[in-house]
Amino acid sequence: MKFLAAAFAMSVALGFAPLSAQVSASGTLPDVKLAQAAGQEISVSGRQLRGSGPISNAQLDCGRFSVPRGRTAVITRVSVTPAGFWIMRDGNMLDSFRGEEAIGLELDAGDYRFCPAIPQGRYEGLVTVTVAFR
Repeated sequence: MKFLAAAFAMSVALGFAPLSAQVSASGTLPDVKLAQAAGQEISVSGRQLRGSGPISNAQLDCGRFSVPRGRTAVITRVSVTPAGFWIMRDGNMLDSFRGEEAIGLELDAGDYRFCPAIPQGRYEGLVTVTVAFR
């Protein structure tokens, strides 16, 4: 898990980090809020593109969703490229995962982002995470 954090730090040092972060989700923000009833599931997707050239055109689209106060969410499914992904909570890196070991992770109230890492030798990293609200 520490490997992904180190890989991300190295990508920043090498200029592969995004110049600006954009946020995307599988639905619009109102759809995400409607799905937060107990037992409901949402899927959130993220994508990262490796930059090229002296002025990097890298792009990071982290899937975003919120867990309201007094609620929890549990990761039920993960689909990710081999390099894995990291989870940010309220703007801070929470942890990184290679894939399915994230299933069952409970997420307390907060704003979350799922950000994919880019596999070595590839141009793109993808992640889709499904969470169920309790």
